[in-house]
Amino acid sequence: MNYRLRVLKAWGPAVLSALLLVFSLFLLWAVTDFPLPREATLRRLEDQALLPHGTTLASGTVELEPFAEKTPRFTWTLRGDGEQTWVLLTEAFSPLSRPYPSYGYRSVQAKSTPFWGELLELQSFSVFSSISDGSPETDWATQFCLLAYTDDPAVTRVEALAGWQEEPGKLDDLAAGTLTPSEDGGGVWTGILTQDPSPSGSLVWRVPAYDAAGNLLYEDCSNPERFVSLP
Repeated sequence: MNYRLRVLKAWGPAVLSALLLVFSLFLLWAVTDFPLPREATLRRLEDQALLPHGTTLASGTVELEPFAEKTPRFTWTLRGDGEQTWVLLTEAFSPLSRPYPSYGYRSVQAKSTPFWGELLELQSFSVFSSISDGSPETDWATQFCLLAYTDDPAVTRVEALAGWQEEPGKLDDLAAGTLTPSEDGGGVWTGILTQDPSPSGSLVWRVPAYDAAGNLLYEDCSNPERFVSLP
């Protein structure tokens, strides 16, 4: 008994400290959303979305306009299983990776069409301007990060519209631009559009794809009914 008490007195504090350290590390891991190696994080996201474990086809990093001490910076990863493709968002956490907390409208979906688009993220920020009496006035602008994917080599140009739309068919206030091919290639096109100022309304986006002759080959959009004025 005396021997056990001596061992407990000698090793008890060290064991307790080790347990507290393990608990603290686990708590830190939990509050930082369980960062893991990048491939493990991607598979975790696929499990959550009830998707098969795919292979990485292309990836890239995006950084949007900072506002209120927040600078959205994330990595998109195009994954596929030979029949379907989908895109996942992660962010770096030291040498590890964790799911990116993207805006609430987005959900991961696998698609098997030859062309599809997706709004990955948006960020609103304030823009200061002056009115007639010289007093500063604050307007709001919004950046939209869009991605399009195609396995059709005939696609040579992808355009985009995105923004807050006050009423269906009203397109003049939407941000417009052209997406650029990803450095990784693989049929991925990405771009950032800015709507300044941003009115109130419904969030919409549209990505049409054209061939070298300017013929419309495909298009994808958030809601076709919001683009009723298009031919």
